[in-house]
Amino acid sequence: MQQRKAERLTQAERRAISEQSLLNAVTEILIEEGFTAATFDRISERSGYSRGMVRERFGSKEAFVEAAIRSTSEELASHYDELTESGRTPFGAIRAKIDTALWAIKNPNMQAYFVLLCASVANRLPQTDNFKEYHRRENRIYTELISKAQMDGYIPSDINSKNLASLIGCLAIGIAVQAQIDPEMNLDALQEALDSVFVLLGER
Repeated sequence: MQQRKAERLTQAERRAISEQSLLNAVTEILIEEGFTAATFDRISERSGYSRGMVRERFGSKEAFVEAAIRSTSEELASHYDELTESGRTPFGAIRAKIDTALWAIKNPNMQAYFVLLCASVANRLPQTDNFKEYHRRENRIYTELISKAQMDGYIPSDINSKNLASLIGCLAIGIAVQAQIDPEMNLDALQEALDSVFVLLGER
């Protein structure tokens, strides 16, 4: 039965499956062994595909790093969309964005993103531009949501929305990096503190 099912897969479907398997292998290696361990040979060994296929699909280490960044960024966006699909207020959407960041930091499957972020900055990798682009996009979203929340009266109107957006982004990145340094960091306690702040703001 499984063999007949495999035979019915189109070439595009088989390619998508193999690419996802390769990305999963990259992610696992990054989380368990770090950036320098993510070589074509290790990806081939972990995924079960040949080294030639790894090189064919990615072409270079830079390419599979970019693919991993893109994949985790899309997962973050998908999680945020799930939190906001019921139609939240701008204030609620800000909370959903921050909750998504903390969810990613606490989610073992998302650790590859932060490993890559630290490696890209520390090693001056060209992939830093990918993170910069994503974080600038996030800043624009936060700025827009903060401006709308100010109009609703949840956030004082005299606060610069762009500066506050940058502050929130820096806070999230700082927590993420600290969590890599200290895996025993109590993220649940931070979440509770954040929830208390939002409750106070919601009562304004």
